[in-house]
Amino acid sequence: MSKRDLRLFLMKVLEAIEKIERYIDSLSFEDFVKNEMMIDAVIRNLEIIVGNNYGERFYEEEHKNYPDRKIIGSETVDTIICPVIECETRVKKMTKGVLRSLDTYLEKGEYKGKNFDQYLCKEHKIYITLTTFIYEDLRDNLLWYDVDKDLLDRIIVAKRIKAQLHHDNSEDAVSWNVFRFLERTKMLSGFLEELHNSPVKNPEVIYWSYSQSQQKVWDKLKEARAEFGERSQESSEPDLIIKSEDVLFLIEAKLTASNKIDFNKTYTAKDKAERIRRYSKGNYLLKKSVED
Repeated sequence: MSKRDLRLFLMKVLEAIEKIERYIDSLSFEDFVKNEMMIDAVIRNLEIIVGNNYGERFYEEEHKNYPDRKIIGSETVDTIICPVIECETRVKKMTKGVLRSLDTYLEKGEYKGKNFDQYLCKEHKIYITLTTFIYEDLRDNLLWYDVDKDLLDRIIVAKRIKAQLHHDNSEDAVSWNVFRFLERTKMLSGFLEELHNSPVKNPEVIYWSYSQSQQKVWDKLKEARAEFGERSQESSEPDLIIKSEDVLFLIEAKLTASNKIDFNKTYTAKDKAERIRRYSKGNYLLKKSVED
């Protein structure tokens, strides 16, 4: 590595530090975690500081000088290493466009003109992205698939978006694994009673829209979608609905993400108008921040 290259690299690191300081100087922590654009900007500059830039510019040269040395996060311009410990497999680096195409492939089972094997660690059967990994077979991400295969297959047919079940950081997979565990161990009623502070009788979990008792999309959800004039491809799909004899629970799963969303700060004026149009009916208008 030449002194000039090192100097340029360090200048970029200093520039990234200065940007982060400017971005967050006048923000409280509470305001920062609500601002997705600010979070993305800070993360991008942190990537430069902790080595993403190093990996792209200098790893090839370093690897030639020290071929046995493994640098954590050592991506080259074109490849990325498998995140599984002691795995040395390298695959082609995945762009956001490829990720969207892969999700389409996982959703429909086919995608013309794309070879996704170049992003796959064949030993561990995972597609590797810059931030996480995606299971080739969703069964590796879901507990009790073999035991509950018939139920899961019916749920997946009814589920509007299926590809997320393959993702390692999938909130959908967490929803199934946690609440199916509570169902199978007969702990669901006790868990809900702790939340509700009163008895909850005969609870039924509706996963994303599928009613186990009706063996189809839950009638009440279909009626609500029709009432709000939702199109089938954009219809509401709650993570979980749990109905009992006298209580209805709506559950939104969160994994490593805050559940506080300020409607007025998160969306543009155009997005807000569209969401108000989609989720308002008669005198019931979405006017306040969600956290209010």
